[in-house]
Amino acid sequence: MSKKSKLAIIIIVVSFIIPLFVSKISAPSFISSNEMRILDFQIPSYIVINEKKPTILASIYDPFKLSESFLKDSERKSSIFNVLMIYKGKNKYALVDNHIVKEGDKIGDFSVVKIQNDRVLIKDKKGEQIWLKLEIY
Repeated sequence: MSKKSKLAIIIIVVSFIIPLFVSKISAPSFISSNEMRILDFQIPSYIVINEKKPTILASIYDPFKLSESFLKDSERKSSIFNVLMIYKGKNKYALVDNHIVKEGDKIGDFSVVKIQNDRVLIKDKKGEQIWLKLEIY
């Protein structure tokens, strides 16, 4: 056999072998498994809102100043309030049911009488006083 025929046979054999190896090799993935899960996420066709709550607006310049709509709001009659936070600095403030109040402010039919380290004293129109404890205490 001549050199040319040997070279031709080698080229033919290699041309059949290379596609077999190439078909077994997959291209590297540059997407992580978390990114793959995000791509598989289906966007919901609709969203159901069960309950709408009013938004209380505060001043940008004084975040502790409540909007007038909350101070005049008399929706709440005798429900129990939750004290979430108490702040003592130059003035005392309390976060009662996601509303910032200070001594003298009104919460529905109740007025805030006193704010202490771990509780808030409120009074209704009849003069009955109720202590609201801070939730973490």
